Amino acid sequence: MVNRMGVWRTAAATPKLLDLKVESPTPQATKVVSTFQLSTGASTQKTAYTFRADGAVEIESTLHAAAGVADIPRVGLQFRIPGEFQTVKWFGRGPEENYWDRNTASLVGLYTRPVSQMWFAYPRPQETGNRTDVRWATFTNAAGAGWKVTGMPTFYFSAWPFHPQEIDNNPPAAPGKRHPIDIIMANNVTVNIDYRQMGLGGDDGWGGRPHTQYMLPSGRDYTYQFRLEPAESTK
Repeated sequence: MVNRMGVWRTAAATPKLLDLKVESPTPQATKVVSTFQLSTGASTQKTAYTFRADGAVEIESTLHAAAGVADIPRVGLQFRIPGEFQTVKWFGRGPEENYWDRNTASLVGLYTRPVSQMWFAYPRPQETGNRTDVRWATFTNAAGAGWKVTGMPTFYFSAWPFHPQEIDNNPPAAPGKRHPIDIIMANNVTVNIDYRQMGLGGDDGWGGRPHTQYMLPSGRDYTYQFRLEPAESTK
C-alpha cells in the first residue's frame, strides 16, 4: 500500500494557493473559499467555510483527484481540539471501530466513550478507531460544554489522544512507534472528519486488497459537507 498509494501521503504537505475569495451570501453569513494545488498531478483541494451569525461554521470540502494518479486511501479533514474535551458521543455505527467494508455488524445507534477508548492498541500501531455512517458527534468537557459536528448528511470520524505521526509507520519522514506502549499521548485530541476511507480488504489473506466498490479511485471529485457548532451543555 505504501508503494501503491504513497503519493497521497504528502499531497497536502506543501500546497500552492490558487484562489482565495470572500463572499456574503446573506447578511447573516460570510463565506471564505480557498483552492489549493496539491502535489499529486493536477489535483486540487477546495474548501468553503461559511461563518454564520449563530456561531456555526459550515464546511464544504471538494477534492479533485487528477486522473492517472493512484487510488486514494482516505478523503477528509483533520484538526485538533483542546484535551479537556474528553467525552465523545455520536449517532452512527458503533460502538467499536468499523470501516466501509466492515460495518454491517456495527449497528446505528447512540454511543458514548472517552477519547482514551476511541482507538485500538494493535500490536503494531496503525490506522484505528474509525466510525462510519455518523449523523452527528459531540466532544465535551467535564461541564458538558464543547463541540458538535453534524453531517450533511453523514460522515466518517475518529478521535485519537495522540498525534497522527505516532501511528505512521512510514520512516524516515514520520517514523511511527513499533508497539502501543511506545505511543506518546498528547495534551490535545486529533479529530478526523472524513468523507470516506477505502475498505480494509484482507478477506482472502493479509494481502487481499479491498473490493472495487470499496475503493476511492482518482479521476473524480469527492465532495462532502458538515457543520461545526457549540454543543449544548447538559450540566
